Amino acid sequence: MSEAEIIHDAEVIGTELEPVTSGTLFRTDDPVQIIEQASAVADALSRRDFIYLVLFLALFGKSNWFLVLAAAGAPIFFLLLVFLAAREHFQTA
Repeated sequence: MSEAEIIHDAEVIGTELEPVTSGTLFRTDDPVQIIEQASAVADALSRRDFIYLVLFLALFGKSNWFLVLAAAGAPIFFLLLVFLAAREHFQTA
């Protein structure tokens, strides 16, 4: 796969995710609501339904997109879990 194809694929992924990232998620000033939304996102992302995405991408020969998304998403998910755990720890202390 050439560098131009990888860049094109990344642009397509970015275009597809734009409605999600520019939506109303985390658009509030209330810290409690932000934490509740972050917890809901972490819960939804912890599901094991990614196999359907892998199969769908494989049908179109784009299974490498999943690797790109997983490489970017895994650290973000980890940091979200650390943030939620730290908040819970300091809230109970």
